[in-house]
Amino acid sequence: MSSYPTLKLTYFAISTGRAEVVRLALAIGGIPFEDDRVTFSQWPAVKPTLPFQQMPVLTVNGEAVAQNVAIARYVGTLAGLYPSANPLEAARVDEIFLAVEDIRSVLLGLLSIQDEAARKAEGEKISATTLPQAFGLLDARLTAKSKGTPYLLDNLSLADLDVYTIVAVTKSGWLAGISTTVADAFPKVSAVYNAVAAHPKVAEWVAKHAN
Repeated sequence: MSSYPTLKLTYFAISTGRAEVVRLALAIGGIPFEDDRVTFSQWPAVKPTLPFQQMPVLTVNGEAVAQNVAIARYVGTLAGLYPSANPLEAARVDEIFLAVEDIRSVLLGLLSIQDEAARKAEGEKISATTLPQAFGLLDARLTAKSKGTPYLLDNLSLADLDVYTIVAVTKSGWLAGISTTVADAFPKVSAVYNAVAAHPKVAEWVAKHAN
């Protein structure tokens, strides 16, 4: 019998969004969960049933938990990837995680631009301005505060996983106009990305669920 609660993670059927860090944390922790992937055609029917009409949502023993940061902290604690017993280290993880989510919000904001040419042009603009600045700040903070090599703490944490996911989004070519090499100029960010990508459970997950 599993010592874990019964978990169901509900999110779009993509690997480039806000839930991927949670999926990876669950996979790394060896925590069983139902990977409930919602298609875009299903979304209008699913949306009104959710607490804030947003995804991801994690259902824990039948009870819904919303907001990706809350979900990530909860799952990270279960998986041993969030240092909840050390408030300062938890704050360090949070600041990196939230900085990454700021970058993600900029990228996902491109999806609101309906015209493809305009979306690509804005992506190119972001790649030349906003992203280098944001990745530069992230790189500097990781360099200044990292305890591990190359991880933020002594061991892998949610912060490292989220850095990996945001670099993976830029490398995926999913968003038109976004340079697939924009993060390559930042050595600490790249080192974290490469280390997480080489993690056996991450590599296994990506191989099974690439989309």
